Amino acid sequence: MTMKSGRILLTLPLGAALAAAAALLAVSCRTPPPAVTFPRGSREEPARSGPEAEAAFDRAILWKPLPGHASAGLTRVWAPLFLQESSEQTVHSTADLSVFSHEDRLVVGGWERPQVFYIWRRGASAPGHHSGTSPGWQGFRIVLGNLGQALLWETLAEGTEPAHLYVARHWEEAAERTWGSPSPPRRFAVETAAATGPGARARVVEVFDDAPMPMGPIVHVTAGGRIAWLVCRCAPSRVRQLVGQRFYELRPLAEALTATEGAERVPLPGTPAWLGAAELERLLHWVPGL
Repeated sequence: MTMKSGRILLTLPLGAALAAAAALLAVSCRTPPPAVTFPRGSREEPARSGPEAEAAFDRAILWKPLPGHASAGLTRVWAPLFLQESSEQTVHSTADLSVFSHEDRLVVGGWERPQVFYIWRRGASAPGHHSGTSPGWQGFRIVLGNLGQALLWETLAEGTEPAHLYVARHWEEAAERTWGSPSPPRRFAVETAAATGPGARARVVEVFDDAPMPMGPIVHVTAGGRIAWLVCRCAPSRVRQLVGQRFYELRPLAEALTATEGAERVPLPGTPAWLGAAELERLLHWVPGL
C-alpha cells in the first residue's frame, strides 16, 4: 500500500486486507484540505506540527477502535484512529493498545461545552528504533462547539514543550472576520497576544478541516510513542505506506488508576496537566455563538 498525493492506493497482498481501513482515511472534508507543510525531525522522533517543511511517516500501522466494545456515548462517537510509525515493511507483532477515555463538560467562551479525553501509555519503541524516551502518558482532548461539532483539539504538554492546540477551520474563519487577520508573531486569528508571549503553556499549531459528521482525528504516533500530528480523518493522512492494521480497546478513564500501578501519575481532567477554562480564554479568541 502506497500513498500518492495524499490518497492511499492499494496494492496486493495487503490491499484486500486493508481496503476497509483505507476507506476510513478517505472521507471528504467540507472544505478542501489546506496546503500545510511540516518541519523535518529525526527518523525516530519527527518534529510536531509547524509550517516550515514537509514531513510524513514512511510506514505506519493503523489502529482502529475494537468493534462492539461496551464503551458508549461521546467517547465512542469521537474515538480516534491511530497511525503508529513502523520500521517494518509488514506488521509482525506489536504491543496491545488500551486507550482510556472520559467525557464531561467545560464552561468556556460563554458556553457549557462537552469535552472528551483520550489518554494512553506510551509504549516501547518499534523494532529498529531507539528514541531514548521512557514510557509515559500521551493524550489529547476534544472540546465541542455548541452545535456539537469539534472546535478544539489539545494535546498533553511534554516536559517544557507547550501543549499543542488545533482549532477548527470554521472557528479560525469566524475569528478572522471578527478581529481581522493576525499580525506577527501571531499566525492565527484565533490566537490572542498572550498565546505567543513568553511562558505560554500552549500554542496553536494548526487549523483542522470541518468534518462532514462527528469523527475523531487521526493521531499520528512516532515509533518512540510521541504524538507527531493530529489530522482530521477527512483529510489526507501523513503516511506514505500503510503496512497493517490492529484494534485497540477503549476503556473508561477510571480504569487507568488501577491498570497502571507504579507508573507516572495519570493526567486526569481538571488537573494542571490540561489547560483550565481561564487559561483557554486568555490564549484564544472565543467567537460568540460557536
